[in-house]
Amino acid sequence: MISDKHNFIFIHVARTGGSVFEQEYRKHYDPKNDPRAERLSPDEKHLNAEAYSSRYPAKFERYLKFGFVRNPYSVLVSSYFRDQYATRMTFPDFVLNHSTHTLLAYDDYFRVNDEYILDFALRYENYDKDLTRLCDLIGIKLRYRKHVDSVLKTNYQNMNEHRTKRIIEATSHAVRKYTVRTGKKLPFNQSQFYDESALKSFLAQYFGDLEKFYLGSHQPRDVEDYLKRGMPKTKIIRKTDYTYYYGCEEKPKMISHIERHCPFILDKFEYVLGQ
Repeated sequence: MISDKHNFIFIHVARTGGSVFEQEYRKHYDPKNDPRAERLSPDEKHLNAEAYSSRYPAKFERYLKFGFVRNPYSVLVSSYFRDQYATRMTFPDFVLNHSTHTLLAYDDYFRVNDEYILDFALRYENYDKDLTRLCDLIGIKLRYRKHVDSVLKTNYQNMNEHRTKRIIEATSHAVRKYTVRTGKKLPFNQSQFYDESALKSFLAQYFGDLEKFYLGSHQPRDVEDYLKRGMPKTKIIRKTDYTYYYGCEEKPKMISHIERHCPFILDKFEYVLGQ
């Protein structure tokens, strides 16, 4: 986003809270170009520093450049729910096998030729205070409210339960396909399987018959993992800095994956994973 009125370039990383600022700014200072009217494509809305530098070199040199940052772990949790990965795979599967591009892109978002170019960075974890400072810097006043992602907070706290639900729904689909293909009926009662002992008993007996009827390769892997280890005993923990952690055996691998693919952001903004 470029404002010629207030001489700034807003470099907007998805899932970092920037849409709140953008919508409020356009509503008060540029109402004819409200992003909710879908005038901008996702590519135009989320240009990185390199793209702004090459497309608008004169403005890039002169204008104030700012952006929002957020702990990479929380960015991935937000993406996991927002982009519907939660309906198709477990969170560890998403992080370890489907997040590399997101992390690498985030790590380079604010750099041009490996040089960090932001004049001001707003932390998602310090939203109100940093947004107040930004408004003072560019000479505007916005009526905004504290950014609280209450829907995602609920999702984080219930991530373990979501996994059981996904296994039940995936198994229900597999049972229907099995019945159509073989003509045989299995003693599957979806409502009773929210009692985990009943679900595990059914899967232990019939998973071998159903395995090839699950969707893709991730669903049978998830079921096998569930049968081996059951549900994690540790709930999601909400930290005061808005960082969320998943209590499961893959946690060290996930942390290592993020550290390997997003080192600059972690180091520059002193984000900590795993505490």
